[in-house]
Amino acid sequence: MLKIFKKGAMFGLEARVLGKQSGGLFLARLRRLTFRLVEGHQASQIKTSQGAMFGLDARIALAIFGALSVISGAALYSAIQDAKATSLIATHAEVTKAVEAYYLDTGELPYGIAKDYLQLDKLLVDPSIAGWKGPYTPLPKSTTRYLLIADATVIGLNYGKNTDWASRVTCVTMGAGETCSFWTSSQWHSKSLVKAVEQKIDKEDDDDTKNVRYTCSSDTACTVYIKQSITTNL
Repeated sequence: MLKIFKKGAMFGLEARVLGKQSGGLFLARLRRLTFRLVEGHQASQIKTSQGAMFGLDARIALAIFGALSVISGAALYSAIQDAKATSLIATHAEVTKAVEAYYLDTGELPYGIAKDYLQLDKLLVDPSIAGWKGPYTPLPKSTTRYLLIADATVIGLNYGKNTDWASRVTCVTMGAGETCSFWTSSQWHSKSLVKAVEQKIDKEDDDDTKNVRYTCSSDTACTVYIKQSITTNL
């Protein structure tokens, strides 16, 4: 019985140490610990009269492992979503910095024809404007308006109103007292990701107000807009 008690004590100690680890490594090592505990009971079953307790102890150990697997899996998913949101926000910021650099060199913004969006391919290809010193970003071109950030995911920069909106409102026509801002936008994200972006910036879930807006045609096809501050004299 002393041997069994020591095994149980060591299991608790090692489990606490492993609790500080994460993801697959944590689960793999915890799985090995669980089955070592079960094997220890199996070896002792022959030498003791507590065979009935072995079945119960094994079920408890496996139940604990199962519960920890669920908890660790949820924590791992949350950590992955948080990392993706941080990366996406950083990409939006980098595109904004590239546009600012273009403006500082040329004295103008790379507007599209309607002036409600920026033509981001001008960051990559010299548009025959004095002062151009690009390319200003390593991101490849998708279309004249968008850059490619991952697979089929594209990013653009719009000029949109600051009023509340569920679908982007352009600044082509302006009402009394209305103001506009620059909004980076990227498409084809999961709803869980754009909600994570909004939580990191606005600290709430409200898809048509404040600094983050998003629209979704499905849970896997969302466009997110992030308000940006671009230093110009406009």
